[in-house]
Amino acid sequence: MKLRIACAVGCLIAGAWAAGAATRSPAALKRLFPLEAEILAEQTGLVRLILTPEVLAAARPDLSDLRVFDSRDRELAFLLDSGGSAVEVEERFEPRVLGLKREEREPERGLATTVESYQIEAPPEAPEHGSWELAFRVREERFVRQVTIAALAASGREETLVEATPLFRLDPATHLTRIPLPAFEASALRVRIEGAEGFFLEPRFAFESRRTLGPLERSVVPLEELSREQRDGKTVVELTRPGGIVPDRIRLETSTGSFDRGLTVWDEQPGRADTRLGAGRVFRVAAPRAVDRLELAVRRAKGATLRIEIEDGDSPALEEIRFSGVVRQPVLIFELNESPGTLRFGGGRAHRPRYDLASLLLGARRSMSGPKAEAAVRLYDPAELPVVQLGPVRPNPAFDATPALSFAMHPGAEIDPGAYSHRRPVEIAPSDEGLSRLRLAPEDAALSRADLADVRIVGNDSRQWPYLMKRDAYSQRLELEIDEVETHRRTTTYRLALPIAPLRVDRLTLRSPAAFFDRPYRLEGIDEDGEARLLSQGRLVKGARDPKPVRISFARQSVYAFELSIEDGDDAPLVFDAVRSRTRLPEIFLVAPAGHYALLVGNPDASPPRFELERVRDVVLAVSGNPATTQPLEPNPAYSLAARLRSEGGASELLRTAVVWGVLLVAVAVLATLTWRVARQEPSAAPPDGER
Repeated sequence: MKLRIACAVGCLIAGAWAAGAATRSPAALKRLFPLEAEILAEQTGLVRLILTPEVLAAARPDLSDLRVFDSRDRELAFLLDSGGSAVEVEERFEPRVLGLKREEREPERGLATTVESYQIEAPPEAPEHGSWELAFRVREERFVRQVTIAALAASGREETLVEATPLFRLDPATHLTRIPLPAFEASALRVRIEGAEGFFLEPRFAFESRRTLGPLERSVVPLEELSREQRDGKTVVELTRPGGIVPDRIRLETSTGSFDRGLTVWDEQPGRADTRLGAGRVFRVAAPRAVDRLELAVRRAKGATLRIEIEDGDSPALEEIRFSGVVRQPVLIFELNESPGTLRFGGGRAHRPRYDLASLLLGARRSMSGPKAEAAVRLYDPAELPVVQLGPVRPNPAFDATPALSFAMHPGAEIDPGAYSHRRPVEIAPSDEGLSRLRLAPEDAALSRADLADVRIVGNDSRQWPYLMKRDAYSQRLELEIDEVETHRRTTTYRLALPIAPLRVDRLTLRSPAAFFDRPYRLEGIDEDGEARLLSQGRLVKGARDPKPVRISFARQSVYAFELSIEDGDDAPLVFDAVRSRTRLPEIFLVAPAGHYALLVGNPDASPPRFELERVRDVVLAVSGNPATTQPLEPNPAYSLAARLRSEGGASELLRTAVVWGVLLVAVAVLATLTWRVARQEPSAAPPDGER
């Protein structure tokens, strides 16, 4: 069986390599990675390579910039096992029932005793690992039985494997419906089931063998401390996180003997609100036999800096603090036919490969059966495949240090900056790959068109520079002002003004000192013309002793202000300490050399930009970029109506406006002429007195 599994997996990997080699240039591929290390193997064939913290620190978090090459620099397909949970592999055989005898004995009192004797087919071979269990699938919700199982050889010889073993189900949590079997050789099994409950069990049978493979190895990586300060009864420590090191847990080390402190870990990303990755308590009791818990589970970090807050209260700060990240060590599984191979990694220039082997890994699943379970045993079990070693990490001599996006680093067509009402100075620092990231601020979005078609990046020569835009790239929260509060007929209406308008908003967060409330509400958005549009309605609920603010979510809308109406009944109107809105904003990926540029917005007549860069979007988004430095948004001193009319779309807009005004003027002239003619008509002669 082992030989069959190895051949099947090996053929799949070889086929994936052949397909990949036909579409990739090895010489071009190996130039993408600045670092490399030899893969040293004592055995060839299917092997496992455990990635070291040094490799993880230099690669991207998703390991997309990592490839395996053979001794002739050909790319090798690999499986990436990055899971951290235990994996359960199951082998299963469902036998045929070859014979059945049933007997029912009626006692003088009580329920009948039933005896069922089944002859079932035996598995053709032993399981790959461990031994078989015979599982009973029974429809009855409650039963108690005794089971005897014997092996029947082809010669007719019978050997008892299990005698008078209980089989029962009392409730869903209390049951025994699987019977372990010792090793046996037989063509069939006889299963005798006996009970005194007055009914036959009539089970279905399955031979099963389950094996749990442990999670991946973990490594402890020290995290460099950037700063430390004491404030508000807390010790606040900032740590740097290498890009590829994504800890599952944060470990605290301290020389303080006994303590019990709260610990909160925050992810810091420029331009974004800090994200809480985890919170809990760490402690140590320095008794003769120390008891401690010094690790905290955290979610995946994205920023380059972690902030850790230790709640000291009135206790002295912990002494000699050090922090480490506990990271899973992912495993690469591949077929190496010649040693040595080469692992090349880093640079952030490559896409994550899409080999056709991913189905052999469990991914989110934690159990598998059938032939793939057999292959999974080979792939997941460290005892099944030899582990190869990495040599020292060294620079890749074939690495091409030319910026990855140099092919697109040239200016586009010239535009007239005077057609745009506002500008924001932008400074781009040197970038290894020629890519910079620029996040639009709420002020930029408020002054731009709804479709952001009038966003341009220009140099000092007024020529455009190509960019890609990722909409809704990040969210930002803004404080709202409560302009008016009016109570009428037991309903209070709050008018909430955005600090910048209009903005596309999808959530309001309201913080109130009230300990509890549960009231109907209606939320409307106010548009440019002052018209109200219903955004959400329902009940505004804050549970007793719940410190969290109340949130109202709705479909994203462009609004200038809000009106929130709350039915108070006979209660006093609610008071809100703070009201915040959430808006989602785009990020620009700009391909341009270092220098000074300007972000232009505010031209309703502009057409959407069309850059060739859009055709290589995947390439652009695969490389790393540096954040651009911006200055405050300001009115464009070069802006003029004439320039806007000269811009694309401006003349047509002027023509439409002129036609509308022309029609209005003609209508006014006709109406004035008619009025003048009526006024000049002579009044009718008055009738004689006698005819009145």
